[in-house]
Amino acid sequence: MTVVVIVGKRSILVTPDREFDLGMVGPDERIVRELEGTKVVGARVVKESDRLDASPCRISYSIPNRASRNDKTGGSMADGISLADKLATFGDLWSPRTVTTFNDCDVMVVKVKGEFTWHKHDDTDDFFLVLKGTLDIELRDRTVTLGPGELYVVPKGVEHRPVAREEVHLLLIEPTGTPNTGDNATAAARKLA
Repeated sequence: MTVVVIVGKRSILVTPDREFDLGMVGPDERIVRELEGTKVVGARVVKESDRLDASPCRISYSIPNRASRNDKTGGSMADGISLADKLATFGDLWSPRTVTTFNDCDVMVVKVKGEFTWHKHDDTDDFFLVLKGTLDIELRDRTVTLGPGELYVVPKGVEHRPVAREEVHLLLIEPTGTPNTGDNATAAARKLA
């Protein structure tokens, strides 16, 4: 599955292998693109305030205001970020790496395999986007299975456990400082990719 991420004025097509810049929109507009594989088969520009309804086979996720604080050095982001390149810089499992920030949130990549601990986040939702592999997110009453290009947001306060039968690569978005285990005492230290 392919995901279109609209960031500020740029629209970026994210596939398991690479990212493509798809163009520009106005400051209060978003591009909604329909895809068949990696081919764009339809597009429309909508106002930021419009309600977007996603069809079940396609995902659009909007990240507002990719502006000035995105490279951990305090400067503006000069170029796009290759998630595949960032993932290639480390081999540790269950150790998220921050690749950029926006609106006081960390955008991270992580490699996972095996079972993580049961946990919950009382103050924030938990965002998972699978870049490679298959991830099960176990909830107490069911399991959500995600493949490449699929995402799931665990609502705040809901106990969950990610499980990867083989190595899985993920994109995570969390407020800066959120412990990955839900507990500061057991959380992995934040590292930069």
